Amino acid sequence: MSELHLYDYTDNALRRKGYKKHYEDEHYLVKDKRIYHGGVDSIWGVRNFFKLFYLRSGPISDVIFHTHGSRGYIHLPKGPIRSSNVGLLKNACSQYLAKPATVLFLGCNVAEGDKGKEFMRKAATAMLGHGGGVMAAYTSKTMSIPWLGQRIPKWGDRVLAVVDKSGNVTIK
Repeated sequence: MSELHLYDYTDNALRRKGYKKHYEDEHYLVKDKRIYHGGVDSIWGVRNFFKLFYLRSGPISDVIFHTHGSRGYIHLPKGPIRSSNVGLLKNACSQYLAKPATVLFLGCNVAEGDKGKEFMRKAATAMLGHGGGVMAAYTSKTMSIPWLGQRIPKWGDRVLAVVDKSGNVTIK
């Protein structure tokens, strides 16, 4: 199994150092798992990285998005991933993600409000509907701190989208 960290490569250098620290910590703390990272600029870049890393190491068990976000979307330089286009990841996810898999969005406010929950439901269906898993995002600001890594404030809530093997989604 492998873990894939995707980030916006156009983000400022200090935030990227925070992302880097996060996946370096994962690399040293997690045993028996291949950990990769890559910069993406669009939903098409996400699909391409899924294929690339699948060909290198087999099914991807965990995907972590280190990006900016807002209610119901993930920011990427050439256009966001949102409820209206996340379905474009369905085929790539069914081919390249493990069954079950885990997806984590570390951008600010991704799961906040009705738009956030709608995004979580549609993203979970598209990305994990083929074999189940868990998706998580936050309702508050998140922080990427150079040399410390990604931090989640205590005042925000984590929203989970749990997908069973039949593709049914439950938001918690």
